[in-house]
Formats: sequence, structure tokens, C-alpha cells
Amino acid sequence: MAHGKTGPINTTINGTGGFSPTGILIGGSQTGEIFGKNQAITTAIDTRQFKAGERSFVGGNQYSGVIHGGIENLIYAGKADHGSFKRIDGGAGMDVQKASLTNSPDLVPEVHLTDPQKRTAEELHYDQLTPVERLAWAKDQTSFLVEGNVTTRLLGGCVSGGMGVENNVSGAGYAGVIESKIHLVLGEETLVYSKRWGQIAQERGIDPNCLPNEDNLGSNYGFSAAAGGGDSQNFWENALYIKGETEMSINQALLSYAYGGSFSGMLEGNCRLRLSGGQSSGVCGAGGGFYRIYGDSMLEVTGGKVERYAVAGSNQDRRMFGNARTEISGGTFLGLLAASYGVRSNHMIDGNVETIVSGGTFTKSNDATQIMGGLAKNGMISGNVSLKVTGEPKLAAGIGISAARPRNASLLNRLGGTDKQIGFELTTKEIFSELEVLGDGGENPTSLYTPKLNLEINAPQGSFALIQGMIKNGYTGKLTHDLALDIQAAQGIKKLVGSDLTSFTNRLIANSTAKIALTIGGAQKEISFETIDNFTQLTIGNKVSAKSILNGNGAAEDNFAQEYHRFGDLSLEEGASLTVEKLKTGSLTAAKKTELHSPADAENIFLRDLLSEEKLNWHLLRLKEQEIVEGNYFAEQKGYSVLTLVGAESTLSPENFIGYDETGHVYTGDMNASIGLAVAATIIDYQVESSLGEITHDLSLRPNNHPLPLKVWGIADRKKGKLIIPAENKITPILRFIETDQFSFKEAQLTVSNGEKNALKENTWQPTDHYHYQIQADFQKAEGSLKLLSVPEQFDFGQQPIGKRSSFFPRVSGELIVEDQRPESAPWQLTLQAESSEIGELYFQEDGKIVSLEEAVPLFMQKGSLQTNFDDWDETKGIFLSVPKEKQKRGEHTLTFHWTLSTKVE
Repeated sequence: MAHGKTGPINTTINGTGGFSPTGILIGGSQTGEIFGKNQAITTAIDTRQFKAGERSFVGGNQYSGVIHGGIENLIYAGKADHGSFKRIDGGAGMDVQKASLTNSPDLVPEVHLTDPQKRTAEELHYDQLTPVERLAWAKDQTSFLVEGNVTTRLLGGCVSGGMGVENNVSGAGYAGVIESKIHLVLGEETLVYSKRWGQIAQERGIDPNCLPNEDNLGSNYGFSAAAGGGDSQNFWENALYIKGETEMSINQALLSYAYGGSFSGMLEGNCRLRLSGGQSSGVCGAGGGFYRIYGDSMLEVTGGKVERYAVAGSNQDRRMFGNARTEISGGTFLGLLAASYGVRSNHMIDGNVETIVSGGTFTKSNDATQIMGGLAKNGMISGNVSLKVTGEPKLAAGIGISAARPRNASLLNRLGGTDKQIGFELTTKEIFSELEVLGDGGENPTSLYTPKLNLEINAPQGSFALIQGMIKNGYTGKLTHDLALDIQAAQGIKKLVGSDLTSFTNRLIANSTAKIALTIGGAQKEISFETIDNFTQLTIGNKVSAKSILNGNGAAEDNFAQEYHRFGDLSLEEGASLTVEKLKTGSLTAAKKTELHSPADAENIFLRDLLSEEKLNWHLLRLKEQEIVEGNYFAEQKGYSVLTLVGAESTLSPENFIGYDETGHVYTGDMNASIGLAVAATIIDYQVESSLGEITHDLSLRPNNHPLPLKVWGIADRKKGKLIIPAENKITPILRFIETDQFSFKEAQLTVSNGEKNALKENTWQPTDHYHYQIQADFQKAEGSLKLLSVPEQFDFGQQPIGKRSSFFPRVSGELIVEDQRPESAPWQLTLQAESSEIGELYFQEDGKIVSLEEAVPLFMQKGSLQTNFDDWDETKGIFLSVPKEKQKRGEHTLTFHWTLSTKVE
């Protein structure tokens, strides 16, 4: 082949040509220098028609040399027995002489074997070099150098002899220095596979390109590939140095292990693996045994099947100075998904890790934890850890997920730092069941260096067997880690453990500064639990039901007052409802409009303190026959014992407690020593809604409701009041809605705890049963009246001689009285009209104007009341009778007048 060539080399190998004397297909040359700066050695090989099989391929030089340009390899391999490949190297083959490319004289430098944070003098020296210095060192030592991109595209066919270093596929090659980007593509057109799979497929009589649905094909018949290269038998070896990015794209391949980085060596740049099809035992975004990575790693899965593990990190890279990121949107996973695998305890990612699952299918395996934010086995991640499960992943029943380390993780699995964060988010509308979620599964909390875990769950159609903060969260008698767990939505949760299974006690919490804060129900109307244990703070929103809630899982009736009453703050947010069979916690704080549903048995509910913004709204969980109870407020009554308050810090009273049963009957609070009582009662809440109005009752209340005991408890005035009458006292009060001249009763809205609603119209009301009655009364201003109380008794025109005069003026007897009691006086009008008379015509005159009284004539238009005897009427003002002289007749004549009072003012 080429030796000392100038310009690009374009090689097309068909038939049986293009072999070196050793039988290796070579794209470049066996040895020497190739001058092709900014150009590439381009090799296209199609061996599907070859009769002989199993050759190796080297895209660069076989032994040594410098290539001033890139390498491009395009290979379509034949079948297992016709035109197959044993091994493929995109750059240098296995015959290239290895050399130490670091400051170490050895191919495998001295490393610390157990502690990832400790570095030997060789490691520290190498890490302190600049990238320019490391590249120069590698170039000085190497016998093979490529100054350009290396791209190898395997279109399909049998490209490997099987497992083992001599059968690997490497994008960069076995050794040397690559100073640019490397890209290895597997299966662009058909499946790429090993000779072992080709022979098994031939024995089965199936097409080797079509993988059957079997779980361990990659483990049994796959081959290993790395975007970079190196020696897979000598991890941490330093004979390969890459200055640039490495990337592997798996379209269709049957693989044992696949690495976006290298089997060994050093990488000064980022590495990435993309899986979209095929099947692999394991996939790593980084390497299989890197000595160093100075850059980030990435794993992206959109399809295909992974049998054992998928990680953005590696299985045994020594140290990566960078961040690892995983993005899963498709594919099938039979085993583990983690940030990194970590076969050895000195494996380290010195950076942050982030895993995002938005799709894919996860089946149940034998692993206790299958999806985790940290390391699957051993090693260390020094930065932040983030795990997000969102979108539409398919999660098989019983899968285990851990935000940090997997269940049963050893002391050699280490995460974070004192200023780092661990975050977990599960947000999906997918249906799943029996899921197990851990904050951290490590057996020893001292190797989890991050002091706090943050977990958020919003899965309205998912059910959980267990959600637990940590497997172990105690050391030297105190909690080591804070935990914040926010459960926004879930279909159901069997067991919620705020911390570990070790019971919290007064002594443990007093010695600890860490807080275990649980928040439940922010986004979903109702969530059900079987048990909730071990917390220092529990906040409930919306509707939550649980068989048991214990601030420490060892809390019981006989030990609560000694070991468990000094911690555990349970808060019910406004509008929240808690249904619980057994509740034992330090304090219960209830906001407005909250409900507590529990059985009528004081040993079920134990509290140290009860704080309620309004009255605690208690509901009897199961109907039970009332019993005789003896309380402080009301002496002997019927009702229930409902809770136990220890420590004498709180009491139950009519002021902070109201209860209901399913029939709507109501109960008030009372106390007997440490036992809180629900006393059957009639409770009346009334209030005048309008600015006017008053309500009174006929009960006699003691000032400040003392001394005790009471027959009636009450706080009342004429505008607002509360009356509580124990049922056994058989008192039925009467409420009156008071009216005055200034205001009148309009109506009252009555709401009863049995569900009835009525509008009260009558001025009095009294209860009919032992319910909670809420009355809102409305009054209005009195309408008042406008009345014509009196008119003159007589208009007397007297006895007059005939023919002397024609106009006659009356003498008025009596008064005109108009009474106006309307609250807001408005104008009124009084008119006078006279019926027609044969004797003559009647007129009204004023200010020189004369009008006939045949029509109604306004006499007065004004506001307010009026009283007059018309003493101001004379011959120029008032009414008069006009009778022409020729029509005057002897006799007495009667006239009829009509007075009209009206608010219609013209």
C-alpha cells in the first residue's frame, strides 16, 4: 500500500485485492508518512462478494507513521463465512507499537486502587499539565499520529470475530494519537454483527439481520465497540491519546459492550454514544477503562434494546473531569439505567450528572433498583445529581427507582459534596403499579456527602409500593441528611417513609439538625396511603387518606408521651381533608376550612399540641353508638372520646373543635384530663348580614362562659353569636329577628348540617334536632307611610240673599293633615276636585290665577308632613263658588269634594 505518499489516498477494494502481506486490509499504508493535509484517506470496502472470510481492517497505517489529514472508512461486510471481518480499526491497527503517552514510564500508570479522591503523584502531575502540554507529550512519544478527523461507517454485515480484544471494533484504533474528531457509525443499512451470531443464525436457519426477541443475544453473541479505541484488556492504559470529540452512532448492531469513548487511553474532549436500534449488553457514553477524560460524556437512546446497563459514564474509567448526561426517549431496558456503572471503587466523575427519561420501556429485572441518579456499583460522583422521569416512559410493575444510590449500595458508592444537590422528579401521566422510589439506597449515609435530597412526584395514574427517603439516615445518634419530599399526585401509595426504617424518637430529633419534610397533595384532589412514617414535618393539601400516620414508626399508646411527643409538625392547609385510622405526631396545625376524619377512639389519635386557625372540623369515620362522657365544660353528657392530648399544652373545647357524623348530627369539644371529647350538641351560628337589624335569643349565658360546668356555652350579641347546647340538656332556644320603626326583617338563610337549606320568613325560629345551624339574616329599612289623615269637615258658604252677589267664599271647618313617615322623604301632591253642581261652578284661585275644580287641581306640592286649617284663605286665595244672579235659587245646596294624596308630582 502507500508509503511516503503525498496527497489523498482513495482506495476501493473489491474481490480479493487490497491485502497487506499479513492478510490485513489497509486503507493507508503499512508504515511511513502520508502528506494529505486537510484531506483524507478514503477507503470504500464491500466484501459481500468475497469468497474467503475473516480479515482485519485498518483505516490508517498498520505499523507506524504520520497521517497529515483525516481518514474516512466506508465498509459493507459480507456474511460470517464469506467476506466477514475479524476486527476493524478506524486508525491504527494492533500491530502499531504501543508507547506511554503520559508522564508515566509504564503503559498502565500508577493509580490509587480504592479511593477515587486520592491520586498518586503520577496522576496529580498529569492532571496539572495543560491540554497543550499533554498533547505535546503524547506526540513526542507516539509512533502513530493522525492530524484529522477519523470517520468509520459500517453499513452492515459481519464485522467482528466475536468477543475478545482481537475482535473489537475501534473508531480511532488500537494506539497512537488522534488530533481531531472521531465518529463510528454502526449499521447504516443492515445489522452489523459478529461471526458467532452469524454462525448461530445459520444453524437456526434465520436471517442474521433480523434479531429474535431474546433477552441475552448481546451478552452471548455480541462484539464490543468503542468510538475511540485502545486495549480492552488493559484498562487505564495510556497508549492512545485523543485530542477531540468521540462519537458512536448505533443504528443496527448486535453488541456486547459499546462505548462512546475508548476501551483505554486519554481523551481531551467530549464523548457521546447514540443508540437508535439493535441490541447491546451494555452501553456507556464514556469509556470502558479510560485513564483520563477531560470533557463531558453523553448517552442518548431513542431505540434499540439494552440488556444489562445503560450509563452516560462508564464501567471502569479512572477519572473524568466533566459532566455526564443521559437522555432516554425510546428503547427497551432489561436492566439498569444509571449515571455511571463503576465496576471499581476508584472510578470517579469529577462533575455533575443528569439523567432524563422521557420515553422507553423498562421491564422488571432481578435488580433491586433499576433506575438511579448516581452510580450503579462503586466509585464517586463529586457534583450535583439529577434524575428526571417525565413524559411517556413505560414502567413495569415493581421497578425500583432511586434519586441517588441504589438499594443496598455499599460504602464504596459515594456521591456529592457539602455544597451539592441531589434532585429527583417523577412527572408523568402514564399508568404504572407497585413502583418503589428511594431518595437514597445506600447502607451507609456517611458516603453520601450531599446533605439534602429533594424529591418531587406528580404521577396521577401511578401507584407505589414504597416511597422512602433513605435506606439509612442515621449516624452517631442523629440524622445525617435533610430530605424534602413533595408528592403532588399519585393514584395510591402503600408505604411512605420519610427517612429510614429506624424509628424517630424525641432523643434522635433533639440531637439532629436535619429536617424530614413531607408535602402531600398539591396537584391532585385525593391521594390514599396505607402508612406514613418517620417525619419531622408533614404538610397536607387537598384530600389525603391513610390507615396510619406516625411521626416515628415505633410510636404507640403506651410510649408516645415518653418518646414521641416532642417532634412531628402536621399541617393541614386551607381546605385540606385528612382521613386517618391512627395518627400520632407532635402537633396538628389546621388552617381554615380543614377536616379531620377519624374513628371515635382516643387511643387512635395522639397529639401534643392542637393549633387551629378556625375550629378543627372533625368527622366521625364510622358510625358508632354514643357513650357517656364526663367533661370539664358540660359535665356528664353523651358523645365520644376522640383523641389524646399529652403534655398539657392543648385542650379540646367548644372554641377549637366541632364534629359531625354521617347523619349530620353535630358535636362540640370538651376535655377530661388528657382525653379530648366530642359532645353531642345543638350548635347555632347566627349573624346579621345587613347594616341594620338585630337577633336575640332567650338563653341565659354566663359571663365568659364561667364557672364550669355549663348548661349552655355561648358568645353572642345582637348582631352575631354562637350558641352551643349539649343534647342531654334538652334546651331549645328561640331566636327572634327584631324589627323597629327604622328597619324590618326581610329573610334569613338557614343552612343545616344534615344538608337542608331554607329561607326563613317568620320573625322567630327555633332548632328541631341536634344539628349545626348557620343563620344569615337580612334586614331592610322600614318603608314608612304617606297618609292623608284629615280633611276639612265642611266648606260652609253660609246663607246668602238672592240676587245680591255672584261669588261666594266659604268658612272652613276642620283641618287638613298629611303625615309623611317615609325614611327618605320625597315630594307629594294633594289635589282637590268638586263634582258638577246645578247651583253653580267651583273655582280655586291663587296668585291671581283662577282654575275650575271640575278637574283635579293641585293645592299642595311639597315634602314632609302638613297640618293646616286654611286660615290664610280669603277672597283672593282659596276656593269660591260662582253662581250667576239669574240662576240663584232658594234652598240648601250640597257640594261634593274629592281630595287626592299622591307621590306623583307633575
